[in-house]
Amino acid sequence: MKIYLNFWIKKDTCNYLGRGKIQLLKYIHETGSLSQAAKKNENEL
Repeated sequence: MKIYLNFWIKKDTCNYLGRGKIQLLKYIHETGSLSQAAKKNENEL
């Protein structure tokens, strides 16, 4: 059995943290580069 959860932090109509931003932070950690992480994140879309 697998359990999947999605969460986000939102105030009024502004999203502060969600799935896409968390994934980008993971890619930054993996690559050590914001530029490379952004390219990798873009390819995942």
